[in-house]
Amino acid sequence: MDPQSTSGRPAYLWWLLPVLVLAGGLLLTTLIAPRSQAPVQALTQDLSRAHHDQLSRALVERAADVLIAARSITSPGTAASTDTDAFKRQAVSLLGEFPEVAGVELLTLVSHDQRAMVERQLSEQAGQFIRFARWTGTRDTEPAEPADRYLVIRQGVFQPETGPGVSGLGLVATSVPHWRDALRRARRENRPTATTVTELQRNGGEQRALRVFIPFQDEGEPEEDRHLLALVIRPDHWLE
Repeated sequence: MDPQSTSGRPAYLWWLLPVLVLAGGLLLTTLIAPRSQAPVQALTQDLSRAHHDQLSRALVERAADVLIAARSITSPGTAASTDTDAFKRQAVSLLGEFPEVAGVELLTLVSHDQRAMVERQLSEQAGQFIRFARWTGTRDTEPAEPADRYLVIRQGVFQPETGPGVSGLGLVATSVPHWRDALRRARRENRPTATTVTELQRNGGEQRALRVFIPFQDEGEPEEDRHLLALVIRPDHWLE
């Protein structure tokens, strides 16, 4: 028998045939696999999009509920801007209903003539020495420079796990660069505005949060004297 052939076929055909089959299989896989994966990818994208839409709607609805509850603190007749106990009661109630809100702060305008008196009040309220301060971006703050008026944090109530001393009493809000645009728009347009996420170190505490400023005014006060309610939102708590 001829060693170069078997049944009249060259011997090399016996090892060439498996190679051709393997090559054909790879070619078919290359052509078919993307087509079979396309429906799976489309389904995955649809599910992801649906989940994203549901999450967005849920966050918007929750935010609307929080704003409605917050407005009860600023409604006329609540005296929240002048009565520390009234503000605290209502803020504690809001935090209990919405645990994702880390804290509630009250920002009011103070004239330079009132500065010394308000600083004494804040010191008594906090049980520590408080002076109007400007944010420096570090753990230490600096005394606020003299000005005709100051927009300062007068009161603050936070969730229990947040710890004491992080409300930033006496901090001049306009000294925080990340807040200025939102503060200006809130007061000028008389509507809630939000800041970007801000890193703050104040009174021995650290905060990484955004703030929603809600403008309001007491009965009989001019529009330019609007107070601001700040909802402190920590992104990780909110998403939970």
